Amino acid sequence: MRNSELYRAKVFVPKGRDGKRSQLGRVSRTVFSSAGTHVVGVTVKRPDIAGMVRRSDAFVALDSFEPCDGGMLVTDAKDGMDDRAKKRLRLDWDSCVMWVGMDVETKGGESLGMVADVMFDDKTGEVTSFLVGDGTVAQRLVGGIEVPPSMLVGRKGRVMVVADKARSLEPTGGWAKRAGETTAMLGDMARKGAKTTARRLANQDGRAIEEGSKLVRRGIGRTTGMFKAFKDEYKKASR
Repeated sequence: MRNSELYRAKVFVPKGRDGKRSQLGRVSRTVFSSAGTHVVGVTVKRPDIAGMVRRSDAFVALDSFEPCDGGMLVTDAKDGMDDRAKKRLRLDWDSCVMWVGMDVETKGGESLGMVADVMFDDKTGEVTSFLVGDGTVAQRLVGGIEVPPSMLVGRKGRVMVVADKARSLEPTGGWAKRAGETTAMLGDMARKGAKTTARRLANQDGRAIEEGSKLVRRGIGRTTGMFKAFKDEYKKASR
């Protein structure tokens, strides 16, 4: 499961014994153990009272909710939520971590971006990888680096610290595949005489790729040659 699959999901609690339910709120954050390698639950933002008085977020343990039609359903409202859940899981709440959105640095101090997403086992909560990226555009075009939990060193304030060897990880997914598909499409359009439309699409992708390039300079922006190759391929196809 990915953290992004949970974020903003509606959370419901049973209401009565006839299958009815009421909405508790929406998932706001994923909570990790103090060691940072296991998901222990989620925080749920509850609606404000009368739209004015803010209510505190609820905590729901990972083992106390399951997918349902329209979101997630709390399966143990008594021992699976808030203080009773924290006590049952023996959580030191103040030392729990909320990785998503944190900056990421190597032990040597090199910035790699931020924690954009996390993949974990939905049964045990064990983290399988941290997806580190530099923003929405970069993630779409370049992808991100997947840092295994074995490279996690710890945290320093609001910064995740990982092993120095994480800087050598290669981006996964994203722009390489997109660029190849776009190049083929533009080449085909140019050969068919649709050069005006092709140039318009190229300009749009070019601006996006340039923006993505700027965002991924810190650690994962190692695709300069690939960007040049894409530009050269387009020029050839447009002749």
